[in-house]
Order: sequence, then structure tokens, then C-alpha cells
Amino acid sequence: MTAAPWYRRAPAESVVTVSRWSLVVASTLTLLETGLAFASILGGAGVAVPRWEGYEVNATLAIATLAVWAAGTGALAIPVLLPRWGWLCPVGAIAAALLDRQTLAGEIIYLVVVMSTVHWWSAALAGRESTAAVWAAPLRVAQVTISLVFAWATYAKLNSRFMSGAVLSVSFVGPVPAPGFVSDRRVLVLLALITVVAEGFLAVGFWMRGLRRLAVIAAVLFHIFIVLFFTPTLALFAFSFVMGTGYVLFAGEPWRTGRETRAA
Repeated sequence: MTAAPWYRRAPAESVVTVSRWSLVVASTLTLLETGLAFASILGGAGVAVPRWEGYEVNATLAIATLAVWAAGTGALAIPVLLPRWGWLCPVGAIAAALLDRQTLAGEIIYLVVVMSTVHWWSAALAGRESTAAVWAAPLRVAQVTISLVFAWATYAKLNSRFMSGAVLSVSFVGPVPAPGFVSDRRVLVLLALITVVAEGFLAVGFWMRGLRRLAVIAAVLFHIFIVLFFTPTLALFAFSFVMGTGYVLFAGEPWRTGRETRAA
């Protein structure tokens, strides 16, 4: 079986729309979080931690990068503008992320960059006769990224500190207080084990026809759990929505062949 049928398949237009709007929300929340970090630095409440000398947070750069990012996010929300201006979102996000080490560059912004790039790329391909047949191919990158995130998370947690429950013992400080029994070491160890097994399952489960629906449901429940019990809340909401960009694409499987899935 060749790869051609796989990358030529496409989800329904409604699936792409929901995926894109999940990304718009994620990008907006991440931009807001970044703006708050910049405001803290500019206001003197925070200390700048630049990556390179000469390129650091100041009023001009902060406003310029956030404005480009916001314009690109707006283009993602408006289909007619997406093919021409959607690239501004990843460019602005990268520029903002590199301004200071305290941004969510290694946690969430990189996902916003990947997901916004593939949605813009997909829209650009759809707008050209020569590439319209493979307009959904970039969206496969979004799906693969989701699996890689969970695969890496699984690998990264396979260490004695996490598996002992030590990390989780100081993590339950979210909006909803955790039940008292969660502080028991045996419960923490069990939760650590469940976390690793669940994330390992999600890394592959999305690709298995018989397990895909269960994987999507499990992923949604996972994000509800972390938003309720962990912090920082705004960042976790952003993470949930940017991952949701890919979950929706999996939920829309099996994708169909042909151009009829894309509105002209």
C-alpha cells in the first residue's frame, strides 16, 4: 500500500473549521499569556531573561511582535484572509517567543507555530489548481505532532522522580482542591503509573480505527482533569485548545478521498 492515498485523503470542511477555531482560541490565549509576561517585564515587576543580547523585551519590539501575531491569528479566523496572511501567526509567535526565556516557547508556543503553519499551508494549497488535490496533506502534520507530544511526554516521565509520585505531590494546586486521599504516596504512585500508561496509549491510539474514539474521549478527559487540578490555568487552557486542533482532525476520521470535502 502506497502513501499516496493516505496524504490525499481529506476531512470534511466542518472538521477543518472546528480544528481551526480551536487553534484560534489557543493562539489568542497564548498571545495573552505572552503579553502579560511582557507587561510584567516592562512594568518592572518581572526581570527580563533575554536569549540574545540586543534582542530583548522593550515596548517597540513587544508591541510589534504581538501585533503581527494578533494579525495572523485574525487571519486564521477569516477563511478569505487565511491563504494570504495566515503565515503571520507563526512568524509573530516565533518572534515573540524568542524575545525572552520566560515565554511558553518550549511548552505551548511551538505547538501554536506548528498548527498555525499547517492550517495556513493547507489553505494555500487549496487555493491553487495545481495543488488542490493534496490540500489536506499538511493537516497530517498536525496529527503526527499530537502523537509525538504524547510519545515524548511518556518517555520523559519514565524516571524515578516522576514514577515515585514526587512530581504529582506538588502539582495539585489548581482551581479545584484535590481530594485528601490524593496526598497518599501509594495513590500518587498509582496516578503516576496511570499517567504514563495513558499518555503512551494516546501516542498510538489515535491511529487505530478501533481505539480512535476512545483515545479522543480520553484526551478530552485528560485536559479537563489538568485544567481543574493543575496550574497555571490560562496556559493549560491554551494547551488544551492547541492540542484540540489535532484531536478534532482525528475525530473526523476516516477522511475521504477527492476534492469534494473542500469548499470551493
